[in-house]
Amino acid sequence: MSKTLEQLCAELMSAKQAEASANELRVSIEKQLLAITGTPEEGSITRDVDSYKIHIEQKITRKLDEKKWGLIKDQIPEELRPVSIVETFKIEAKGVRWLKENESGYYKLMCSVMEEKPAKPSVKIEEVK
Repeated sequence: MSKTLEQLCAELMSAKQAEASANELRVSIEKQLLAITGTPEEGSITRDVDSYKIHIEQKITRKLDEKKWGLIKDQIPEELRPVSIVETFKIEAKGVRWLKENESGYYKLMCSVMEEKPAKPSVKIEEVK
């Protein structure tokens, strides 16, 4: 017997709530562990506790203000500058869809140099009262 759309919506909302509660509990336990073990300033540490091995990693996210960097970069010798320029390519979805619909030959050529695969569909349900 298949479930109704309403039953599936109710089950999904219940599952999401359970997931949120489990996530909240996990985060709370992690904070308690870190309070005991400490956290490295950057890098990782490993602690052995009876039948457990605790691996703690601390990463630092760094973002460069390119305008400010341009003002000070000449004050740091080039061989010591911890900044490099990396060229990245970004595929514009709108342009790819246009090629697919209007210029199939160019679209096929693009397909030879890119990978397309569907992402996981997103489902959001709100309870209406």
